[in-house]
Amino acid sequence: EAALTYTVQFVDGTKRRVDAFPSDTVAVMISRVALRAGIVQWRMFYLAELADEGTVLGLVHRYLSRSATLEDEGVTPQTALLFEFKHYKRPLHWDDAVAQELFFRQLQQHIVREYYPVSEAVAVQLASYELQAVFGDFTAQKSLLYFDRVGLEAYLPISVSAHEYDYWQQRLATNHRRRAGLTATQARCGYIDVVSTTPWWGMTFFDVRDRDNCPFIAGVAEDGFYVFSASKQECLDAIPFPDLVGWERCPAGVVIRRRGTHTMTLYATSQLQAKELVDLLSEYYMLLPQRVRDGMRIDVGDLETVSAGLVSPTVFEFPVVSRPHPAPYESRVECMKAAYMSYCAEVDELGQQHVPAAALLRAMDRAVDDGTALDALDLAMADPPVDDRHFAVLAEILTFTLREYEPPEKHEGWKENIAVTAVLLAQASVERQLLTASSVPTIAKVIALFPALQTLDLSYIPLDTTSEQLGGALARGAKQLRRLVLRGCRVGARALQSILVIFGSQKPNALEHLDLEDNFLTHAAIHPLCEVLMDGRAALTELNLAFNRLEPSGIDAIAKALRASPQLQSLDVSGNPGVEPPSMRAPLLVTKGSGIARLSLRSCKLHFALFGAMNAELISNGDIVELNLSANPIGDGVDTRAAMAAFSFLGDPRSACRLEVFCMEDCGLMEGVLGDALGGAMASNRTVQRLFLRSNGLARKTGFLPPLLTEAVGTHSVLCVLDLSDNGISHAGCMRLFAALVRSNSMCKLYLDGNHLGAAEEPASYAELVALLENSVSLSVLSLCNTEMQDAALEKVGEGLSRNTALHTFVASGNAFTASGIAAFARLIHHNVTLKNLDLSTEALCHDEAVYADTHRLLSGVGRLDSVQL
Repeated sequence: EAALTYTVQFVDGTKRRVDAFPSDTVAVMISRVALRAGIVQWRMFYLAELADEGTVLGLVHRYLSRSATLEDEGVTPQTALLFEFKHYKRPLHWDDAVAQELFFRQLQQHIVREYYPVSEAVAVQLASYELQAVFGDFTAQKSLLYFDRVGLEAYLPISVSAHEYDYWQQRLATNHRRRAGLTATQARCGYIDVVSTTPWWGMTFFDVRDRDNCPFIAGVAEDGFYVFSASKQECLDAIPFPDLVGWERCPAGVVIRRRGTHTMTLYATSQLQAKELVDLLSEYYMLLPQRVRDGMRIDVGDLETVSAGLVSPTVFEFPVVSRPHPAPYESRVECMKAAYMSYCAEVDELGQQHVPAAALLRAMDRAVDDGTALDALDLAMADPPVDDRHFAVLAEILTFTLREYEPPEKHEGWKENIAVTAVLLAQASVERQLLTASSVPTIAKVIALFPALQTLDLSYIPLDTTSEQLGGALARGAKQLRRLVLRGCRVGARALQSILVIFGSQKPNALEHLDLEDNFLTHAAIHPLCEVLMDGRAALTELNLAFNRLEPSGIDAIAKALRASPQLQSLDVSGNPGVEPPSMRAPLLVTKGSGIARLSLRSCKLHFALFGAMNAELISNGDIVELNLSANPIGDGVDTRAAMAAFSFLGDPRSACRLEVFCMEDCGLMEGVLGDALGGAMASNRTVQRLFLRSNGLARKTGFLPPLLTEAVGTHSVLCVLDLSDNGISHAGCMRLFAALVRSNSMCKLYLDGNHLGAAEEPASYAELVALLENSVSLSVLSLCNTEMQDAALEKVGEGLSRNTALHTFVASGNAFTASGIAAFARLIHHNVTLKNLDLSTEALCHDEAVYADTHRLLSGVGRLDSVQL
């Protein structure tokens, strides 16, 4: 007898050629295939012939009898053979890693091919375990390899939402991180555990019909017999083994006998399917624990033949109990997303699909993946902006999801996971905001859906003609509202009066933050607001009235109301004419006893003389902790003698001021006496934690910061955030600053964007920068964007980072880096495990996609980076 070569296919698509004699039994053939594949527990596996019977289920598996010979089973070298598990049961212990991987792969194929039609949420959860099993712990580089030579269908079924690959890459990466630390074996066990909680766990399906020729799907599993609709999304009948008394083939198909008198006849598509169904029921019954079978006493024909090829039931876990019923959604959020994506898939009158709001999608996905609640309806800064029609459809979807959709009665795992506390509809400007006054009634309906609403941002939606509707909706349905942002909403006296009904007569109202920036408010308009503050109906802690039309009398009214409202400690009156010279209201607002802890006076035309008057008041003010004077010409009209004491409130030992955050961006401080005065004050200051001095030209003439300021930021005991961007600091000036900061034990975030770090005659020394990175134990964020850096500078940064253990974010976009320079940098930081976020975005790499991709992949593979931008 001559040996023949048979081709056997595994569930992952790989094939092996195995030599065997036609007289060999199927069991011998299985053992030989297992030997070739390195499988020890080969008795769990079966050989099946793929037979195409033209059914809705596609190819049918005809399992070969273990005791029969290959010749008896009609197997030839041309027969399509599949090596797989027949019974879906979890062993108590996986002692064979190869067998476990094949079991996992078989289930995974059922998921991605929708043989088991799981929800998107479950599919994503399963994919995270698969990624961990295949790639190990997450790294940025591994996330780039998810779709390298494979499509999305390698991990997820085709029914998932139609997002771009980048979207899915980010979502899968986020979920991949959750499995950190799991070995491949543990990850596969996690995958199997999740599948076992689904309604279709371990099912083998058969195409059957009833006497009226209606198609159904019969499912056989370790715990019994099931009948599903043709889509498998509805379980029509469930008969666990304790409720069965027998089953057998009949000329029409299969007869299933339930305890009692009920008999079910199912018409099988073929005699082959009828045979496989009956055999599988008998085998699963014999795989039940002996004590369970003793209690059932079901008569199984040809018991010895059925039992002969089975593994002992004692090696398996107890069969699943209380199998869940199929349901279209597992939670409210899944229902909402499905409806939203259905709308987005529709085409408009121009034949274009609607673009979903990315932030809202991510929030919904995060709620599902994290097992938390959707707490924000976030359409803010959507690109493209959401228009009236889009928002109206979304409101309809919300109403249906929250008020109309009822989950199946038997769905025990249902999650009520929509608990929106924030509705964010803002855009950055009037031009970008496409929601009009027509949407205000819809907004009112949305507010009514969320009684726990705490934050509402309607920036740049015009409310001048619809404020009464909004005010009424807030008064009726937003009893817990804490933050209301109406920036740029065309709010005047009448509109504000309508909105203030939210305060009612209850004392105090819950609202804590009210933002009315960029509106039409005057003294007369804010008079009702001042009355609310005075009589204690408001619990406001923050009030933003910036860039309105408040006169000096309006500022006086606000100041008076503040003194009567001790809880209101944050005030922004930037850009109001009432604060501009010749008014002296700015010093008034910083006097002792004003009650203001955080004050913003941006763009108020404050000059040096007014700043001097404020300095005199601040010296005795121990309440204020945050002061923003940005975009004021404070450097104009400087008096040299007075300038030396201009920052006494910061540096004088007798000063009561305890300022923690000081912002003077674009104030024209320049070099000279004001810069020296600030440096001297900071040298003796012990309270400022965050200092923002962007765009002041502090080093424009010489390239060096005032020496006193450089020295002060290096020795300051609590300064942790420093922004010196766009101050004209030269390469040498930057080095001097770095040398000073080496001594700092408090500096956490340093911003030097727009200075001239790289503008030096080559070869330039970066020893001070290297020393700072090597020695700093506190610096966690460094930003050097648009600083004219080149490859040599980047290499020195890499040299410093090679021995750094503190920096987690390095941003240096807009510089002249090349692919070779970035490659050298990557080699230097290869062993850095602290750096997580890296941005080296440069135009030089945007012209060659291949070079960009190679550089991105190289950089993503170093260290422990989570985010890489080029």
